[in-house]
Amino acid sequence: MAGQTDICEAFASGRDLYSEGASRFYGRLITKKENPVERHLGKTLELGCGYGMGWAKLQATCRAGALGGPPISLTDDEARAAVASYRESHSAVVRFWKSCDQALNLLANGEYFDMPRAGLLSKGGGKIIGPNGSWMTYVLEWDPTERTWRRKTRSGWRRIWGGGLCENIIQYLARIIMVQAALRIEEKYGHRPVLSVHDELIWVVPEEQTEELYPLFLAEMKATPDWLPRAPIDAEGWIGECYGK
Repeated sequence: MAGQTDICEAFASGRDLYSEGASRFYGRLITKKENPVERHLGKTLELGCGYGMGWAKLQATCRAGALGGPPISLTDDEARAAVASYRESHSAVVRFWKSCDQALNLLANGEYFDMPRAGLLSKGGGKIIGPNGSWMTYVLEWDPTERTWRRKTRSGWRRIWGGGLCENIIQYLARIIMVQAALRIEEKYGHRPVLSVHDELIWVVPEEQTEELYPLFLAEMKATPDWLPRAPIDAEGWIGECYGK
């Protein structure tokens, strides 16, 4: 979405983005096998900082051992440097946050805008319309004290900014990609998912068909959608007698 082509190309070629991010921060080679703790910081940077995470939130996230990793202690200066290392290497992502800030202003004022990389547009009425015809609705108001937008949600008004809208858009598009894969699988092979968990889909199939169907299902999950032709998509899975890891 941001046009960060170098990172997309690295992902498509199978490079370890988490280790590379950690290597930039630590100033030495970090590998998954030899440096799992340091690499986890790289994972936290790549997954968290993409939506505008600041140094204090990064520090707290690492201390809590988030994303299934070990607790990592960072000083204030180290946390600032880690966030800076991400933003310097992802300048197009940072620019996309600013585009999302502008989009919030347009949404609030009922004006038209589009995001052509993924076929997103808004014709007014507080809606961002997606490539499959569905939409996200935004009821916004300006908070003059905090000098930021607030969005009306089911649980009340919540602050929203460019990084937050960026996250909404990416999660929204990710769901469309996953659901469209499920629909293709149902159409081609006659199987509907029995369960979804975040970014996972679970099917129940006859045991004698698992080895045949598994690579076919996985290929559909990895397929790049027509409306996002430059996006590398990947997936992984497993065959088991029950759902669990």
